[in-house]
Amino acid sequence: MIRHDFRQGILKRLLWFLVPLGLFCVVVLTSRGTFDLVNSETGQQPSLGAYLYYIFSGCLPADATEKDFTPDLVWILIHIGCLLLTIEYPSRDLESSYGTQILVRGSRCMWWISKCLWNIVIVCLYYAALYFAAAVYCLCAGMSCSLALGEDIIMFLLDGMSMTQPDFSGSELVPVLLCMPVFSMMAISLWQMTIAIFWHPIYGFATAIMLLVWSSFSQTPLAVGNYAMMQRCNLFYYEGLSFSDGCWVVLMYILLAVLVGGIVMKRRDILKTLSLES
Repeated sequence: MIRHDFRQGILKRLLWFLVPLGLFCVVVLTSRGTFDLVNSETGQQPSLGAYLYYIFSGCLPADATEKDFTPDLVWILIHIGCLLLTIEYPSRDLESSYGTQILVRGSRCMWWISKCLWNIVIVCLYYAALYFAAAVYCLCAGMSCSLALGEDIIMFLLDGMSMTQPDFSGSELVPVLLCMPVFSMMAISLWQMTIAIFWHPIYGFATAIMLLVWSSFSQTPLAVGNYAMMQRCNLFYYEGLSFSDGCWVVLMYILLAVLVGGIVMKRRDILKTLSLES
């Protein structure tokens, strides 16, 4: 089952990974003015860390800004790209003859666990492709591929910053900048898949978008998308959230999605579904 999902859901859908490459190109084109200002104001050439920091910057919560609240469209667009990669395949496989045979004659639990593993791998590959595109761009443009960031660039890219230290090394930023956005989107994508299997892919996608919008508006620790925004991290914003504690929140989301989805699949009336489709 796992081999089937990796073959049908990944190897035969490799063109889908042009999505993160295209989205990064859009980010580069729309942010050139910003990074030209970074160069002129700070005297520092943008690096790989600066581009990724910009992509995952997010925004201040609605109650923390005196101006009209405006969500970060770049941040939302990047994560929607990941959701699009994980919305279609599980439901399609559920309706296929192979998926139906597995559910009727085989193990529903195995089918669901295989889809969860597929989902997690797709999320990892999506962000790996995004990071790869960013690194290639920096190399081609003669920029540094370092993740290290200093106070000048961080203060320029984010609003209302009050950092815990003047600069951060690459090793310090790896868990926050590279890992937490991926970890957070695993949770959102698994819930999208759970809702899609239980009701319909459209409802699953709408639920995932609602989680992103809720996270943009509110800094509550339960809004899992907060842990994909640098603007909400207490390393850079003194009223922000602890990403270390956030790991447990994200893990809770992931485990609940897997558990709820497993219960749904165990109780699903496959024969009734087949009769309705026929």
